[in-house]
Amino acid sequence: MEDGKKMQSNNIALYLKRKNRNNFLKSLGASGTILAMAATLLSQAIFPSIARADSPQFNIFTPYVHTQTFNRDYYLLDVKNETKGTDWNFPVSADQGDTLVFYLYYHNGIVNTMANNTTLKATLPSGVSQQHIVTGYLWADNATNASPSNPLTQTVQVNISSSQSLQYVAGSAKWFPDQGDWRFDAPTPFPSGQNENQLFSTGINIGSIEGCWEFSGAIVFKAKVSQIQYSATLTIDKKMRNLTNNETVWNDSVNAYPRQTIATQLIITNTGNTTANNIFVRDILPDRLLYNSGTTKIDNAATADGVTSGGINIGSLSPGQSKTVYFEGTLEREVRFVRGTTTLTNTGYARADQVNEIQDSANIVVTYTGCNPEMNRPPAR
Repeated sequence: MEDGKKMQSNNIALYLKRKNRNNFLKSLGASGTILAMAATLLSQAIFPSIARADSPQFNIFTPYVHTQTFNRDYYLLDVKNETKGTDWNFPVSADQGDTLVFYLYYHNGIVNTMANNTTLKATLPSGVSQQHIVTGYLWADNATNASPSNPLTQTVQVNISSSQSLQYVAGSAKWFPDQGDWRFDAPTPFPSGQNENQLFSTGINIGSIEGCWEFSGAIVFKAKVSQIQYSATLTIDKKMRNLTNNETVWNDSVNAYPRQTIATQLIITNTGNTTANNIFVRDILPDRLLYNSGTTKIDNAATADGVTSGGINIGSLSPGQSKTVYFEGTLEREVRFVRGTTTLTNTGYARADQVNEIQDSANIVVTYTGCNPEMNRPPAR
């Protein structure tokens, strides 16, 4: 830093010498004026870092750079992956659990000016995604290129290997004014007792910033990539109703007589946070309940038989999505049941890729009291 100050001081001295020489040349008349103009253009080419204007301007020495370069400003906002030890650059790549460091930089490039109420602000995105955009803002009351109504802005893209959130690391926002090095120097407290959280709301007002490289600085803060584990989780809800009795409500248990038709419903839901693929559903019919061919439906759309004879693949379910499997069966004739009541348990199953099989059951309570007058006829032939 001392070498840089010395070089800048020498540049200023040389510039003033050239200015005095130009005044002398002007006194020579027209030819002197031409020489003075040439000297002025030459000095501007040699010493571009000595900018002069009536009002402050921020971060004017372009093109912006990621690494320290003479007479070049940093990007307003830059980022590095601290966990992986990367250099400053964007977009930046990250995995779940990584910590990112953000550098919010300012430099009033106009000497002999004071930028009043200089304010720095950042926005971290909310929600879960594989791509996040972080934005930095810079303004001052009297800066011509960074006003409160039209601040300087810079966006940084963060690419994550899985859908995660970015979470601010509490206590990490620190101010390093006057060319302070965030890696080695102690931070300066935010003025007037401002809270770190203001960086992400109204912004942090760092006061009046004088125009010169030596007064440049930054607010450094960190954000951590969340560690959300992704998995599909299935639930199954099995219910029945007696179609012969014109029942309309689905229940865990139904009453029936021999030869009546029973409808079965299986609702499969993905309660996980990622898609469940290749969902396989099967149903084991109890003895004396016979499947009615051609009655299987998925979400009211007819599908091939097989749910009771091996199972069917109902495709995929995104998080929160459900599918309903429907089919019908008929109870066997009276002679297959003992007099009194018989409880038949019907069990349905569901599984998916990397999801273990789950099950749910419903009951049919079959009543047979003896000779049924409704069946006063010989067998069919």
